[in-house]
Amino acid sequence: MENVTDVEIKTIGMKCLVDALGSVGAERFIFIMNKDSSDYTEWRRSVFDDMSAEEISSGAERYMKDHPLDDYFKGRLKSTI
Repeated sequence: MENVTDVEIKTIGMKCLVDALGSVGAERFIFIMNKDSSDYTEWRRSVFDDMSAEEISSGAERYMKDHPLDDYFKGRLKSTI
C-alpha cells in the first residue's frame, strides 16, 4: 500500500470503522482513541496476542468479504501491489 495517499488511508479506515460500528460508533471510537493516553501498540497486542496469524488473516478476509471496498479503492490498492 505504499502508493496509497494518507487521505486514501483515512478514507478506507473510516469506511471500515463505519461499516463495523456505524457512524456514531466510528466517531466514538475515534474520540476514545484520541483522548486515551494509553499506548495503542500495547492495546493492540492485548487484542491480537492470543490469536494466530492464520486467525487474524481469516478474520480480515471474512471482514473484507462482508464489507467490500468501493471500486475506486479496489483499483488503488491493486495498483500498489
